[in-house]
Amino acid sequence: MADETATRFGALKELHGDKSVGAFREHYGPQFAKGCSDGETLGEVLHKLDETALKKLLDAHDSGELDTIRGESDLPPGETDR
Repeated sequence: MADETATRFGALKELHGDKSVGAFREHYGPQFAKGCSDGETLGEVLHKLDETALKKLLDAHDSGELDTIRGESDLPPGETDR
């Protein structure tokens, strides 16, 4: 089971790690990633998140919900989400 969870976290970080905490807060509310700045990315803060937030992210990743949250790689060149 630990290997499966590690694989899911790796996929989450690879596919959504460039998305800003601010973008996730727009979707999940201001309490998401408490203690982290809006400009940090999911990849930078993933290890800081509590179990509830991690479960929510993994479930949203598995369902495709995270694809609706825009990240830096989703923007045209020269534009920024921050």
